[in-house]
Amino acid sequence: MINIDPADPEYFQDHVFKNYNAQLDEAVQFKTIQQNDVLFGQISIDSTSASVSLKDYQSPEFGKVGDHLVFGNIVRFEHENKQLKAQFGAEIILEKSAIPQSIGHIDAHASYKDGKFALSHFAFQKNPEAP
Repeated sequence: MINIDPADPEYFQDHVFKNYNAQLDEAVQFKTIQQNDVLFGQISIDSTSASVSLKDYQSPEFGKVGDHLVFGNIVRFEHENKQLKAQFGAEIILEKSAIPQSIGHIDAHASYKDGKFALSHFAFQKNPEAP
């Protein structure tokens, strides 16, 4: 976020949104569940939840699926209709893989007030190719 002083257009101040991970960790819950021998990831935000099949990662070559989502590898911000929107890649950690695997993304509204950024209106979208 850049603030420009109307009295001095050459002056600007840059504000970086650094604490989005903490806000995402607080708002988004993740757990793995087994249904009919298939592993699923369940993502819960407020009173809504979504399930994503993790069957493709359910093998000894990948090891255990971590018990939380990872955010920060894919981060996008855009301005739309006077609203700052954010999108964060939602990824899982696999015990035997160095690279997190994307299962979807979290959309949110971002606001800035009194030197602080805040996220709200969270929603999860699974990857289109996910079952």
